[in-house]
Amino acid sequence: MADAAVLAEVKRTHPHLRFARHWEVGEEVSFLLGKCAAMAEAIGTLPLAPEKRKELMRVALIKGAQATTAIEGNSLSDEQVAKVADGIQLSPSMRYQEVEVRNVIDALNTVLRELCQGGDAPVITPDLILNFHRAVGKDLGEHLDAAPGRFRERGVQVGGYLAPKHPCVKPLVEALCEWLRREFSYDGGRHDFRLAMVEAVVTHLYIAWIHPFSDGNGRTARLLEFYILTRCGLPDLAAHILSNHYNLTRPEYYRQIGQATANGGNLSAFLRYAVTGLHDGMRDVLSVIERHQLDTCWRNHVYARLDEERGRLDKARRKRLVAVALQLELLKDYGADELLQTVPGVAAAYVGKSLRTFHRDLEDLERLTILRRQNGKLGANLDAIMPHLSKRRLVRPGAESA
Repeated sequence: MADAAVLAEVKRTHPHLRFARHWEVGEEVSFLLGKCAAMAEAIGTLPLAPEKRKELMRVALIKGAQATTAIEGNSLSDEQVAKVADGIQLSPSMRYQEVEVRNVIDALNTVLRELCQGGDAPVITPDLILNFHRAVGKDLGEHLDAAPGRFRERGVQVGGYLAPKHPCVKPLVEALCEWLRREFSYDGGRHDFRLAMVEAVVTHLYIAWIHPFSDGNGRTARLLEFYILTRCGLPDLAAHILSNHYNLTRPEYYRQIGQATANGGNLSAFLRYAVTGLHDGMRDVLSVIERHQLDTCWRNHVYARLDEERGRLDKARRKRLVAVALQLELLKDYGADELLQTVPGVAAAYVGKSLRTFHRDLEDLERLTILRRQNGKLGANLDAIMPHLSKRRLVRPGAESA
């Protein structure tokens, strides 16, 4: 058990370290959490082509690593982080930043592959927290002002915030782990998504407040947050979203932490801020997956309908090119001339052909239910593929939305 006298003294000097519920999940946040849970289920179950999944997973890891290190001052771009992810060494002047990023990528992969796969995931313990810090601080030498995997042994001040005295760190971390088990009832199995989201935010803020390490606290806190969300079932394609949200809204991130501190540890506003960011990020990921499904169904429909046609090979190729070219803007309508002049690749397919040939091909594509004509304009006949997609209304530009 944590030392009661130490905790009593810290509660006097740092009243925000309550180790007690001090937040409200209001109607708005509860509604957003419900939507996030539904989107998590969709992202985790909607089919993806292996190459598309690999691409999205790569993007998620790169964004997650870039975001959580950028918050701490790492200046590597997405392109440079991508090189690190591919095992490419950067110039010597960037070597320590490369190591920072590689450590985070390795830690994220460890969580995904080892801690949250194929069985129960561990509860939060002091040893787990130390292991996460050791992972993010590996091989950084003098560029990490801390001993990786060891609690600090000196006082620290971050801006105007004076962290608890270093003898209090171990008892505070032990108290945090005990309280998280009691408050959120995680016993190693699958956790309710809504509850896990609150636990992730609470853990993040308490690590920031306790500041158990001389350096690397932010990366450790966000890795713990990532771990808690991943073990509750947040799909790996979306597990980077919170770190990315914090980085993209960095001034607000620090303002929200400061506000929660000043308000005696009330986490309601930070929770709303975090859940809103998670919701928006998950909506973006889901949109990418849905668009991939739409593109796949469209290409399958085009190839299937044209394969039913008997005729000259060059004619079939022209029509296929027109139909597949529409994939760039499936929700847009075109005049025939506009289609010929502005859609990439269409004009090249009709070099040496007459306009009559072009219009005859369009008529064939209408007959095959690949194109549809409305108000004098042509567009992809999405009605033909909608039975194969999840029920979701597609609104064309300029159309009235419900």
